[in-house]
Order: sequence, then C-alpha cells, then structure tokens
Amino acid sequence: MNRILLLLLFVQIGLGSSAQSYLPVEKGTAIAFGIKNFGFLVEGSFTGVKGNIQFNPLKLGNARFEMTIDAASINTDNKKRDRHLRDKDYFYTEKYPVIYLTSTNISTSNHDGYYVFEGEVYIRGISKQISFEFSAKPAISGYLFHGEFQLNRADFRVGGNSLTLSDQVHISLNVLTIKK
Repeated sequence: MNRILLLLLFVQIGLGSSAQSYLPVEKGTAIAFGIKNFGFLVEGSFTGVKGNIQFNPLKLGNARFEMTIDAASINTDNKKRDRHLRDKDYFYTEKYPVIYLTSTNISTSNHDGYYVFEGEVYIRGISKQISFEFSAKPAISGYLFHGEFQLNRADFRVGGNSLTLSDQVHISLNVLTIKK
C-alpha cells in the first residue's frame, strides 16, 4: 500500500512539473493589427482563435503553441474594406481561410517576466520564421499571453506592390486561455 501511495505521489509531482494544456478563449482574446495606408494608421482585428497551448514556466522545454486564426474574420470597422481584404489581392480567404502560428521553441527572455517565442507564421500558403517576446500572466484557470511583433506583408503576398500601403504591419496578441 505504501508503494502505491509513493508511486502516486511521484506521478503527481511529475505531472505538476510538465507543461499544462490550455485552450484559447474567444472572449478575452484580441488579435489586433495596425498598418499605414496613405500615411494614416488603419487598425483592425481578427477573431476565431483556436488551438492548443502547452505551457509551464518552470518547464519551458515542453512548451508548445499551436494556434489558428480565422482569416475571414478580419474587421477594420469598414465592411467594404473588409470584403476587399478577404479577396485575392490580400488574404484570399476563399483559398487560405486560416492563419497559423506555431512555436518551435519557447525560452526565457533577458527581461524579467517575459519569454521568447520562436516559430512560424503561415499566411496565404507562405511560412516565415518569427521571434518575439511575450508575457504570461496567470488568469482565471489559465494564462493571459501578450506579445507584439512586426510582419512584412509583402513576404506573404498580401496587398501586392502597393505604393500607398506600408510593408510593415504591427501585430498585437492578447490570448486568454483556460486549462484543458
């Protein structure tokens, strides 16, 4: 009997130190972007975030982020512009309905309370390596992850060779999760 209790204790300790599974929650999650067009800042957002996140700040070697975003959910508070952004010249959501964000490595940052995401973003059938710092704050029964980074829209053939549209897009991720 003592051996069984001891075994259960070791299993519990082992599970506590491994990465925990979390799911993104739509309410409380915000995927926002900003880009200059004709010199003016155009801001927007995406919804439809799904995925699986494995995270334990004490065991980053097992951390993994796999998320998808519904590309057709793009919202700039201008219905005509949003329809145009879903077309072939931009996100081509009919052919590429999902944006993917997947980690290849999660490590600690040089800044207290921050981590480094290394991975890939996949838009319009094109995958690019990205790296950015993010925070992970305990929230409800999960975490609130926050990170910001820049993408070059031309790398993903979004918007063509526009002379009025900036190449640099600022992305802000606020992903609220709950324990799976």
